[in-house]
Amino acid sequence: MATMTVRIEPESIVQDFIARIRPYLERNPIDGAVAEIIEATLHLEGEQWHVPVRLPSPEARTYDHYAMLVDTEDEIEEQEGLDVSLMPAG
Repeated sequence: MATMTVRIEPESIVQDFIARIRPYLERNPIDGAVAEIIEATLHLEGEQWHVPVRLPSPEARTYDHYAMLVDTEDEIEEQEGLDVSLMPAG
C-alpha cells in the first residue's frame, strides 16, 4: 500500500489562520471600519498567535480600540479554540 506525503507550507497555515480570524474582526468594527491584519509580522509564539492589526479609526477613543480587540480575542478563543493576541500596530 502506497502512502502519500503532503507537505504543508507555512504560508498556507498562516493564510488558513487569517481566514479563520478575519470574520471576527469584520463583525467587530469601530466606527464602521475594520481592523486590518498585518500579515508580514504575524507569528506564532508557543501556542499563541501574535496578530498585529492596523486600527481603522484614529478618531475613535483608544479604549474603544482596546475593548474591541479584547472582545474579539475572547470570541476567537471561545469559538475557534485559538490563543490569539491582537496587537495594535502603526
